[in-house]
Amino acid sequence: FHYMALGGFALGATAWDVGLVPGIADPCELLFRAAVEEKNLKVAQNLFAALLPLFRFFREKGALVSLKALAVMEGLELGGTRAPIDVLGSEETTELHRRLDRMKQRVRDIDNGP
Repeated sequence: FHYMALGGFALGATAWDVGLVPGIADPCELLFRAAVEEKNLKVAQNLFAALLPLFRFFREKGALVSLKALAVMEGLELGGTRAPIDVLGSEETTELHRRLDRMKQRVRDIDNGP
């Protein structure tokens, strides 16, 4: 699960099977590289903290519908969902977009360093 990634890496996981769309692929790759390849826990923790609000949203609202909504925001159409899974409402989509924008800014800040 997205929200368990850092804990898994800390326990020795060396791979991550994660649902991705382009808007979160790069930050997730940065997290993986920092945690697994570079073994830089401080950077990994900062990246995970930046991603965590999104990951919590995925957990609360469902990863499938959240990732599909993110894909639509990026101009990708991954198709609808089947019952009983429903698409996100407009307020949820707005919240997801807000979290995505905040995550991107935080990752830029981490990537640019002090």
